[in-house]
Amino acid sequence: MVYYGDGLIYTIKVGEDTYVGSITNFYRRKTEHKSHHKNIKHKEYNSLLYQRIRENGGKFDMKLHHFYPCKSNTKLRQEEQKTIIELKPTLNERNAYLSLEGRNEWKRKKVLCECGSYISSRSLA
Repeated sequence: MVYYGDGLIYTIKVGEDTYVGSITNFYRRKTEHKSHHKNIKHKEYNSLLYQRIRENGGKFDMKLHHFYPCKSNTKLRQEEQKTIIELKPTLNERNAYLSLEGRNEWKRKKVLCECGSYISSRSLA
């Protein structure tokens, strides 16, 4: 069971680019980032973060931004989202947290398909 009292927000710098994340175990997450960026079978292998780390010779600087002890994953993700909004990182590809209104808006959003039709973004999930 995860103890969110150990929650924290971290940043990763790769050159001039930044990524924001949240976790309860800093050292385990750093080890995961070191491993995942070079594992072609990992689902996030082609993420902007891992592409930039590989382009930078596998080098990145992961630092504690601030501690955020809380009681749930939702609260930790909300704090991560606040930090994303504050820092405007270039390597985060999606929100850490979307409110109910934000999720509903995302589901209603229409996207132009390459076939010329408009489809709901919900269909893309």
